[in-house]
Amino acid sequence: MNGREGKTERERNRRDVCRNERERVVGGGKRKKRSMVKNDKKTLWKKKQKKKTKKQKMIEKITQKNIRVHTNVENHYKRKNKKKKKKKKKLTRCRLCLFALFFSLFSIFFLNQ
Repeated sequence: MNGREGKTERERNRRDVCRNERERVVGGGKRKKRSMVKNDKKTLWKKKQKKKTKKQKMIEKITQKNIRVHTNVENHYKRKNKKKKKKKKKLTRCRLCLFALFFSLFSIFFLNQ
């Protein structure tokens, strides 16, 4: 099936060595044989990325802008539709003073009676 069955370990290794030798670039002009490489990622040729045309770039820019605008609008309405929480009134300075005055008058009035 694999072409490896019925062979000794040594023969298998020898075959692998030959295969590796073939992959190496010998002398400047020769190229590697890609078909022999199976899972060796270092020797595989990387696929070159195609350059984008001007039209593609323009389309990409427009779509990105549209997406950005759309999300901004959504966020705006999300913010608008949020229910505002009522803030608890903190005792400010003047309120504290009034409370203290009221308490003092109350205590004086009751102590005098």
